[in-house]
Amino acid sequence: LLELIAVTSAQAAPHLNLKSATLRQQAHRKDMNLDEFIWWQLREIPTARSFADVAEPFGWLAPAMPKLLPRTNLALTAAVALSWLQELLDGTSEEVLALRFGVAQKSLERMSQDFTSFCLHLARSAWPRRFTVQSPPPADLGHALSMAEFDLARAHQRKFRKLEDWLSQEQALPVLRDACASWQTCRQGGYIALDRSGQILGLYKLLFDANVDPQDLRLCIEKPAPDDPQRRSLHEAGKLQRALIREVVIADFLTIFGVRPRESFPEARLGDRPSAYLQWDDPEHRQEHSSASSSCAGLDAWMGAAAALLSMKEAQS
Repeated sequence: LLELIAVTSAQAAPHLNLKSATLRQQAHRKDMNLDEFIWWQLREIPTARSFADVAEPFGWLAPAMPKLLPRTNLALTAAVALSWLQELLDGTSEEVLALRFGVAQKSLERMSQDFTSFCLHLARSAWPRRFTVQSPPPADLGHALSMAEFDLARAHQRKFRKLEDWLSQEQALPVLRDACASWQTCRQGGYIALDRSGQILGLYKLLFDANVDPQDLRLCIEKPAPDDPQRRSLHEAGKLQRALIREVVIADFLTIFGVRPRESFPEARLGDRPSAYLQWDDPEHRQEHSSASSSCAGLDAWMGAAAALLSMKEAQS
């Protein structure tokens, strides 16, 4: 700038709100070359002061979203609701989703809010000590999903393919509503509890309608560890209770699927795991029994998506 542009004190003074004589005096006091002092002072001007002057002759406008034609022929299914949740989690706005799927933006916003509250309710029900009434609400959708331990990606595991295909089609709302209520009642932490007579039937009915192979489902009924003296002393006392639970669990399964279930008897452990729970095995690894709570994580994701869909339907009505 010093080499290419010559600026006099008279030219620079108005921009610095000074008189040219004052500018020259300040340069003298600083013992600086006048040209260097002038450019130094000009560079210290807050840049915001010059933006309005520069922008004024151009008539710049704030960017606007392009007009998109809304889709009106899209069937709203649980699979669509799952994609909404994933898009929102990835940062897509409700406005863009509303235009893309042909739904009201307010309905999507309400669905997002309702689903966040739904996740908070699930978290408080499953882990009351961790999430008390005084605990702050989730900051956003991602935080809500984390609190409820929802993993949306699990919904696309190969073993849930039949369920995914069925939920990609429009289904009767009463079937989805009953299944969601059943799942919500039986979900205990990361497990689907089965020791509540008749409560699992709504979820079983949905799986039966989706043509899920009942042999992929395994009923786990805990037994005391034989080397634990404390549990051994309770073994006989709890034997009758476990037998009754097993009868209830098998009867519920037979009521919907009409075939006897596969069973396993893992050792009991301390914690929040129910005494009888559902496992969803991979068809290729049915004999490799696992008690991991994540075996039904994909089912949880689909039921959460169905709950979000029901919320959307209620908002629309």
